[in-house]
Amino acid sequence: MTDMATRQTPPTGRGKISASRIVLLEALRQSTDAMTVQQLADMVTLHPNSVRFHLARLALAGLVCEAQASPTGPGRPRLVYTAIDPQVPNPSGHQLLAEALSVHLGQSLPSPRDVATEAGEEQGRRMVSHGPAQPPATEEGGKQAVTALMRDNGFEPQWDADGQRLWLRTCPFRPVSDHQPTVACSVHLGLMRGTLDALGAPLEVVSLDAAPAPHPCLAVFQPRQGPPNAPHDGDAEDVDVPRGPDTA
Repeated sequence: MTDMATRQTPPTGRGKISASRIVLLEALRQSTDAMTVQQLADMVTLHPNSVRFHLARLALAGLVCEAQASPTGPGRPRLVYTAIDPQVPNPSGHQLLAEALSVHLGQSLPSPRDVATEAGEEQGRRMVSHGPAQPPATEEGGKQAVTALMRDNGFEPQWDADGQRLWLRTCPFRPVSDHQPTVACSVHLGLMRGTLDALGAPLEVVSLDAAPAPHPCLAVFQPRQGPPNAPHDGDAEDVDVPRGPDTA
């Protein structure tokens, strides 16, 4: 352990990082498997809360990857971490920009939630308009489009059996959304709304319930109550942690 703590800062090209983060990063690089917070805490003799903090900063720096482990039974899904190869182009570098913009919007605008939702809606409509022309979507077609949208952008969507609730089990912006859910989650809500509006689907997103890691977030849908592009009543809100279909 002392050897890892006294090593020079890894050649990541991202500046100096603290000794504790070097230790955690080296532990992940030496492990052949993804590791949980508790496993890392036991290995480096740090409190789990400290490990979570350092991992969040390492994730924002693009040095580690955070993911949810596959469910193995009842209980909350676990977060696991792996080191990112510094020689491979960083897939998470956009998170630093996302965090900076989220913090600025959250602190400088009187209604950051509304602005973020509108931005997401515009992006969702833009993405549909840039795709191949297609007739108005059915309800099932709208669900398939939303599923593809969220899956292709790094989420892990799973519909409930009732077809009205969509669980998002992973989030590519988790380090950002955990600290700025009003902005980040509202953009995601807007993306789904804009996509359904542009497709003319008879389906709308009522709400997106944001939950801190390791819980999945929950999008609630219903048959559309008005024409596409009509004002929506729902908003992205911070709520009590919901229970997913495999955590009941």
